Amino acid sequence: MGQMNIATAIMVYLFLWWGLFFMFLPFGVRHEEKAEGGNDPGAPDRPLLWKKAGAASIGAGLLFLVWWYLLDTGLFSLVS
Repeated sequence: MGQMNIATAIMVYLFLWWGLFFMFLPFGVRHEEKAEGGNDPGAPDRPLLWKKAGAASIGAGLLFLVWWYLLDTGLFSLVS
């Protein structure tokens, strides 16, 4: 893994995953036409969280591979 230890790799992946997940949250949001009693009218009808988590996982994996490639080839370094 070159200059990156396993803890750093996990943290980079998790950072990428959460960033992408929060960026995907607003996509595809539809609100209920008539909110039932006790429901927030601004709450999404179907938030599609599993799709968004899957997209974040794939995107974070691809970005992590780019990060790893840049470290492995020496185009980017974690040390100065």
